[in-house]
Amino acid sequence: MNPTRISFIRSALCQHFRKDPNSSKPFEGLRIIDVGCGGGLLCEPLSRMGARVTGIDAVEKNINIALLHAVRDPLTASIDYRCTTAEQLVQEQEQFDAVISLEVIEHVADPQEFVKSLAALTVDNSAVVISTINRTIRSYFMAIVAAEYILGWDLFSMW
Repeated sequence: MNPTRISFIRSALCQHFRKDPNSSKPFEGLRIIDVGCGGGLLCEPLSRMGARVTGIDAVEKNINIALLHAVRDPLTASIDYRCTTAEQLVQEQEQFDAVISLEVIEHVADPQEFVKSLAALTVDNSAVVISTINRTIRSYFMAIVAAEYILGWDLFSMW
């Protein structure tokens, strides 16, 4: 995970929840979900910062990769990885202090419904962080065509 992204997420969540950004565990007491977690690249740093983390992905292979890696570190072994969707968790009435979804929305069939599902996963005074690739020809070529088709990278299960 890009350190700049981690820094941004840390800063935004610390500001929102009035947490000390200089603390080694600023997310202690927060329940955070990473929707479309892939191999757990964001879940692990969130866990190390004290959050109770749930990582979900619709692809079982991604969850298996995340589990294999997380158990190697006592600070990340408690991450709750599940092969499921945001929509399923809404039906189960799960809710979180913060909902994060990075580079997923461009892959879903109905982005509006997906965002509604993310919002439904929140408790009062929650934070939601969503990112997506810029919608330019260059961004599409670099992120999708080059990475996935030319280089053969599976962007959702890379580790």
